[in-house]
Amino acid sequence: MQAAPGSKPSRSRSPSRLALCDSPSVEAEELAGEAKDAAGSRVVLPVRVWNDELLRDHPELEAHRADVLRAISESDHVGVDPAY
Repeated sequence: MQAAPGSKPSRSRSPSRLALCDSPSVEAEELAGEAKDAAGSRVVLPVRVWNDELLRDHPELEAHRADVLRAISESDHVGVDPAY
């Protein structure tokens, strides 16, 4: 379904993804890691997301958690998600 002309399409964001850490609920979760993004915001990776989402779909990343977090903090390019 398309959005009405002049309106932004709505998109539900799963709370289970990587998150900017402004929420106490994120703080209560066990973390697989964290990094600062290019803007200096703290980005956390909950263990639940690492195991149940990322490794389920990409088991080849298991030995590369530090590289995944480094990609957040040392990114070569940061773009705006037009749907967000």
